[in-house]
Amino acid sequence: MYKIKSTITTTSSNSSSMNRIFKLFVATQVAILTQHHPSSSAEIIKDFGHACDGYDGILRLQSGDPPADAASVFFMYTINQLIYAQMYNLLPWVHYDYYGEVYDSSMHPFSMTSFKMMEGARVGYNDDDPDYPYPSKPVYDQSKMNENTFLIKGNGIWNQYFRPVVNFHPDPSCFSKPYLQLNHQQIKPGIKYNAPWAVRAYQYSHGSKPWQKTNPNFAPREGQSLHNWYGEMRVRAALIVKKHYKLQPWLQQKVDQINPIRKGIDKPCLALHIRRNSNERSLKTMMIHDFTPYVQTFVEEGGDIIYISTDSSDVFQYIDKDWPTSITSLIRKNPLKDINSINNINPNFELVEDHHTTNTRVLTDIYAMAKCDLLIHGFSPMAEAAMYLNIGLHEHSINLEDPNHKNVDTFRIMVNLVQEKATSA
Repeated sequence: MYKIKSTITTTSSNSSSMNRIFKLFVATQVAILTQHHPSSSAEIIKDFGHACDGYDGILRLQSGDPPADAASVFFMYTINQLIYAQMYNLLPWVHYDYYGEVYDSSMHPFSMTSFKMMEGARVGYNDDDPDYPYPSKPVYDQSKMNENTFLIKGNGIWNQYFRPVVNFHPDPSCFSKPYLQLNHQQIKPGIKYNAPWAVRAYQYSHGSKPWQKTNPNFAPREGQSLHNWYGEMRVRAALIVKKHYKLQPWLQQKVDQINPIRKGIDKPCLALHIRRNSNERSLKTMMIHDFTPYVQTFVEEGGDIIYISTDSSDVFQYIDKDWPTSITSLIRKNPLKDINSINNINPNFELVEDHHTTNTRVLTDIYAMAKCDLLIHGFSPMAEAAMYLNIGLHEHSINLEDPNHKNVDTFRIMVNLVQEKATSA
């Protein structure tokens, strides 16, 4: 059973003590992340015929709300459903429907498959706060359970980019198990806004109604820094990512091509995620000049690899014009489709004309940023995903949209510490 530990309540008088305790907590969780998890492809194949043994049922994971961008679908929505599955001992089967921003009709061809499982189980709701409903323990009423044939469309999209989380279909050990899936309301606003255990890219808000924004009970507590608020979620998500996420070889190869970091040979890498566009009304356009002094500091301290991920062509136009060649010559970026020729683009490269290229670009950018040792960013599911993949970035990142973010002098110390650690490794 997956349990979410409640964290230590803080006040302004003990925030310094809390920071020390939190760093110890993060260090402990990072150690856990290095342990073996039985989810490699070889082990999944080996488990065929027994995939559902010991589980109470199957949870089919959906892609979330249709307008969701690729980073939100592949990471935020999927991780939260994986957390739910782990909490309630359900085997997670990632199989997205054919709709929304990650579906590409040319790359995800239509097909139909079927399998038999038990229907009649349903996802329950929390009873602690009716104003903020979210999915809770499944309800298994044996009198309503019966065998049914389920028709499923497509290949699920996920397996095109990632290794399967489980080798579910058509495993005979699953035929007698209940089949469940979360509906759209349970995913959003249910989990996304209301669940106490959910991971979030920021405090969501798309309107004035209570159900249109994150439950205020799950905002940073009194005396808790925004950095530590994020840290709790990042560690939780990193545990899930470590266990379940592994790129398909063709995509991993692209990541290694665009940011070929050689551990023990190359100096630490600085990643920038510069968000210029957003459909989220609570987020503002990030200004490139806010990143400039941090980049200059990194180069002054001997840094020589800078990876930039952005959603707007004007970023590189500005950089090429205003940054010296001593910096621009160190920049790496995603070569997939010339961003300067792209129109109709949203914050995570969602291109209406080619969603597969969008998916590929977003995922390679996330994984390329995760190969770095330092990260400068704003509120973004892409930046969060990079930290889920490399939890060490949590203490070596600066969110420029955090009102209390670290200044350039503190960043200089951070760069030196990272470099010393790399040298002594």
